[in-house]
Amino acid sequence: MKQTMTLAGILLAFALSLASCGGNSTTEKARIAELEEQLSRQFIGTYKVVDKYNTTWILTLNRDETMTVNEEGSSEVIYGSWSDYTYGVPSFSFGNKIPYLEFPSGRESINCGILSDDYLYPSSTEYKAKNPKYRLPITKIK
Repeated sequence: MKQTMTLAGILLAFALSLASCGGNSTTEKARIAELEEQLSRQFIGTYKVVDKYNTTWILTLNRDETMTVNEEGSSEVIYGSWSDYTYGVPSFSFGNKIPYLEFPSGRESINCGILSDDYLYPSSTEYKAKNPKYRLPITKIK
């Protein structure tokens, strides 16, 4: 997944450089849109994360930028949305019901969670800090 995230960063940088270098033609705009779509598609799928108390959580990111989170084996599903507009990696948002996972630091909401470099972070602050107490390993399973 790290190679995928690195590729995502390269594609995003390329798209931004085209845009910043006068990428105003229709062809360039179409290419930028295509690169953004490719970047987005790589995140679509189902992920598994195991928290501090060995509870397994399943996160599914859908093509339409909706997502679901549920404890493995549970019929209760929490609905949310995701986007890759923050730092070029998926960030999450939830409505009325917010999932809480047990990170090494303690219980944390993933309402503003970030998925990057094979880790799930509870917030962009912890993502930027790469704080090991505020991240959980995550694996793409589908």
